[in-house]
Amino acid sequence: MNAVSGYAARERPLESLGIGAAEESAYVALLDHPEATLAELSSALGWPTRKVQRLVDALQRMGLVTVASGEPRRFVPASPDIAIEAILSRREAELRRARAEIQKL
Repeated sequence: MNAVSGYAARERPLESLGIGAAEESAYVALLDHPEATLAELSSALGWPTRKVQRLVDALQRMGLVTVASGEPRRFVPASPDIAIEAILSRREAELRRARAEIQKL
C-alpha cells in the first residue's frame, strides 16, 4: 500500500476548490515528502512518472508547488493555508467576472 492510497477514500477538502482527486493526492504526498524528486514522488504515490509529472505541472500552475533550485529537481509544496488563500482569491475574481458578464445579458 502506498503512502496516500487511503487518502482518496476520505473526504476531499480541496475538491470544492476545483482540485481533482489525483492532484489532491499528489499534493498531500508532497506535504508528506517535502522536496521530493519526481522519482521519489512517483514511488510514494505508486503511479507512473509521466502521470506524476503532469500532476506536478498542474499543481505548479495552481500555485500549490514550486521547484527548488538545483539538481535533481525537487518539488516543494506550498503551505496549505497560503496556497488555499491564493486559490480562493482567484476563484472569487473569476466569480466576480462571471457576475459582471451575466449582468450584461
